[in-house]
Amino acid sequence: TYNNYLKQLRLFFEWAIGHCYCKEDPFKLIKTRKKEIKKRQVISLEQRTIIFNYLRDRDPAFLIFIELVYFSLLRPMEIRRCLVNQIHLDEHYIEIPEEQAKCWKMRHAPLSDELVERIREYLNAHPHTANSHLFSTGFRPGTKPIGAKSVQLRWMDMRKELELPEEYVIYSLRDSGIVDMLHAGVDELTVMHAAGHHDLSTTSIYADHIDVE
Repeated sequence: TYNNYLKQLRLFFEWAIGHCYCKEDPFKLIKTRKKEIKKRQVISLEQRTIIFNYLRDRDPAFLIFIELVYFSLLRPMEIRRCLVNQIHLDEHYIEIPEEQAKCWKMRHAPLSDELVERIREYLNAHPHTANSHLFSTGFRPGTKPIGAKSVQLRWMDMRKELELPEEYVIYSLRDSGIVDMLHAGVDELTVMHAAGHHDLSTTSIYADHIDVE
């Protein structure tokens, strides 16, 4: 983000200088920040199974949330913003409009048969409208999106109960889903579109810098 802002400001002052609005670019001598290789934490199949089985009976709504992260490669932020009318159960996908996506790229996130049934049961069990947020207060449909803190606390309580490593965060499930797709032989371009990455260089990080047992 820092480097992107710096690039935009340099382009603006290049335009301003060319149109004689100013003489110098104050950002010209500011150095870009070196890109750091992000550490990706993969949750093993055994531990994911423990998590999913634990939530299946205790917290089915939160199970839907984290399965959307792993199976549909949705970011927690995108799930919190999701409205019921964006969910197309018969067609097995959730539409993520560009204004809700991190990289401002509209995409269709796939839904597995099992997830479709879970979401259908969840919606049938709770009052909602087409404009309801999929998750609101108490992990129920509602008029306001559920807060990031509520999601984080729910994850931390579960992680503590199951004695999972502290480095496991909800986003680790998305990382795990992307890595599993790549190691299953899905090409990087397909994974890039499914994950909503800005370009292939981001997707390549997962293939190049993660050791999977």
